[in-house]
Amino acid sequence: GRGGSFFNHQVGGKPWDPETNPIVIDSWPGFANKWLNHRLDNANANVARMGGKTDLYVQAVLTALPGALFFLMPVFALVLRVAYLGRGIGYLEHLVVALYSHAWLMLVLLATFLVAGLGNALAGPVVNATTDVVYVLLWLSVPVYLIWMQQRVYGGNVVLTLLRYLFIGGIYTVLVSLVVTYAVLAGISS
Repeated sequence: GRGGSFFNHQVGGKPWDPETNPIVIDSWPGFANKWLNHRLDNANANVARMGGKTDLYVQAVLTALPGALFFLMPVFALVLRVAYLGRGIGYLEHLVVALYSHAWLMLVLLATFLVAGLGNALAGPVVNATTDVVYVLLWLSVPVYLIWMQQRVYGGNVVLTLLRYLFIGGIYTVLVSLVVTYAVLAGISS
């Protein structure tokens, strides 16, 4: 069989194979079962090609992240709306805050890519140490900017702002993780 490290389960007591021993979900139409087996086969081939190269998996995640952030922007505005219920602020105002927040995240992501490119081009011990420091500073700037912006836009008690920030951040981190995971799996299986 084809095996592979992404999906190598038994189907009906025999190793799965997209052609000779495919997964068949009875309630699904034939084309959907064929699509599922095709995607699993592609995932096996891509994971085998990627092997143990961690940078390829990191690249898959970083490639999926901008799309996930764009897709989740209106959801983030909705989470802000829930967190600031009763403040008389409409959804569109929260959407503007979401746009600014995501613009900052995208700038940090872009800077990360630029630093990575420069680090690879100029590789050396001093450059590697410097790029590591720049990565840390870039990604530490994200929560600092977001909490500063949240306090500046919405005002109010600093402790309540921090609690709201933790609530919003917790929910949003889970949502981004789920969407990025889905996007990476979809990319690997395409």
